[in-house]
Amino acid sequence: MDSRQNRMDSGLDKMDSRLDTIDSRLDKVDSRLDTIDSRLGIIDSRLDKTDSRLETMETKVTKIDDSQVRMENELIDKIRALFDAREVQNDVNSRIVSALNRIENKLDNQSWELKLTRAK
Repeated sequence: MDSRQNRMDSGLDKMDSRLDTIDSRLDKVDSRLDTIDSRLGIIDSRLDKTDSRLETMETKVTKIDDSQVRMENELIDKIRALFDAREVQNDVNSRIVSALNRIENKLDNQSWELKLTRAK
């Protein structure tokens, strides 16, 4: 019976040893999981910062887009106004040239009349 008792004690000692090994391994796994959790926390923090920066950039891009659209609209209106003013100026210039031609013709006629009257 003693030998059976000794074998049982020996078996229990081996089981205790194996349980201690398992406990040690579980502690290592827990430690690794804690490290992974810590790293995931850092990654989450960085992702939150990245999200914040992206939101800021989206806001800025939206403001730039709005500003660009406003400027384009204003420039289009101003360019149209310049073309309209150019057309008006062309009309004025055309009338001035026409008036100058009429005056020139009158002066030529007057000059001919003076020459004719002097020649008599």
